[in-house]
Amino acid sequence: MELNARQAVISAILVLFLGRCLNRKIHFFKHYNIPAPSAAAHCQ
Repeated sequence: MELNARQAVISAILVLFLGRCLNRKIHFFKHYNIPAPSAAAHCQ
């Protein structure tokens, strides 16, 4: 699967917001200072 620049930016923004939501909801991510994009990537 190939993404053009626009699709890559949109997917990066979605992963960032998903990670922020996960960091708020899951105490483990917040407690161990897991960055938002990493938290989202581990849950996919």
